Amino acid sequence: MASFSVAAAPGLPQRLRQRRRRSTVSPRTCASAASASASPQTAAELKLRLLRLSARSDRGQLHNQLVWGDAYAPERTEVASVVASLEALCPKPLQEGSCDGDWILEYASAPLFVSSPFFVAVGDALGGESQASLFFKLHELQVASWGLSRYGAVTQTLTDDRLESRFVTLLFGLTVLPVIGWWKLIPSFGGKVISKSDARLEYESGKLELELDFTRTEEAEGIPLLPFLGRFLTGRDAPVGAVWRLLPWNGGRRATAALRVTYCDFDTRIVRDRAGRFFVYGRP
Repeated sequence: MASFSVAAAPGLPQRLRQRRRRSTVSPRTCASAASASASPQTAAELKLRLLRLSARSDRGQLHNQLVWGDAYAPERTEVASVVASLEALCPKPLQEGSCDGDWILEYASAPLFVSSPFFVAVGDALGGESQASLFFKLHELQVASWGLSRYGAVTQTLTDDRLESRFVTLLFGLTVLPVIGWWKLIPSFGGKVISKSDARLEYESGKLELELDFTRTEEAEGIPLLPFLGRFLTGRDAPVGAVWRLLPWNGGRRATAALRVTYCDFDTRIVRDRAGRFFVYGRP
């Protein structure tokens, strides 16, 4: 069969032949594009890439292996690579005062609740990564099974000597019996859990030392409190720091936790715990 050449075909419209020529890409152009993609990325490019990955993964929760297994393993690996590249660009020491202010959690390589100072302190108190991981899994299975509990915004405010952490929680978000009916069996309830800790940030090393003081529950805008119990608990400080020392397995130790700020600039902060789990925060 004779070969057919688009460019040489007689009677072919001139516009189509020109389009064919314009679409041809030279090897030199391909090589230039490849070298550009392999060039080192700036902090702004890395942060934009990280933000897109966060948006696609529900703040990293699609990367939770307990729920999704290895379904999103390539993206999980990509996030870890981007974070490591961004951390390599962090100036040392940190600029004094650069981490102060309000922050919102954008990505977590662990369940969102693990970023709370309370759970960081629990992980440190257990003394080993295997014990801490088991505790976190058990807690997640207990509170998140069947969609019982969901997390809204996770925010922090950091000052020279204090860290305030806030979690918006929702209970009974979806409670229906499919086929039988589509109305909610149980109304949704929730609130805002606030933890306050003494904080000390070493700008030279990035070490962030916390000592948990108390937690409290407050009403979250647009989310009704639990009847009776919710009203009773709202606005009351639970002296977690004082009670912590009385628990027999803590041996009188204080409710302390240690984190490390591995990157911080005017709009992005990355924090790691002792096990290397990382949490990415952005300015609201």
